[in-house]
Amino acid sequence: MNPETVYVKTERGKERFEARDIPNNLRHALILVDGRSTLEQLMQKGAGLENLADSFEMLEEMGLMAPEGAAAATPAAAPAAADQPAAGGGNAKRQLMALAISILGDKADKVTRKIEETVDSPPALMHTIETCGKVIKLTIDEKKAEAFLDAAKAIMAK
Repeated sequence: MNPETVYVKTERGKERFEARDIPNNLRHALILVDGRSTLEQLMQKGAGLENLADSFEMLEEMGLMAPEGAAAATPAAAPAAADQPAAGGGNAKRQLMALAISILGDKADKVTRKIEETVDSPPALMHTIETCGKVIKLTIDEKKAEAFLDAAKAIMAK
């Protein structure tokens, strides 16, 4: 991400923001995106927010914010798979966190926190994926747990 780039909320970002369908850390970062400030200015404005740079990267990967001029190319009603980062679009942990958010919406906080706290190694991440799958199954929804596990394993297989 270029610090001199001005970012805007995409239509999809506006919809997810209004629906309160994203975790608070991403919501707080998205509040800052005004279409006038550069990324560097946004970072200064949100200096007190934890992991702000990672939040901006996730918002861009999920198609919720985009460089000015590119936002029109991001469809508002894109399929859920568009929330997932493209292959090679960041490290596995960030991709797994974006996946959790895309599947679980505002219920993703515990899962994203668990992924974020995991050591960045394939065996540790696979263990966390399995643990998160069980938590999702028990506390949220069995089908969402299956979707998370399948997609997370595909990310790790890359």
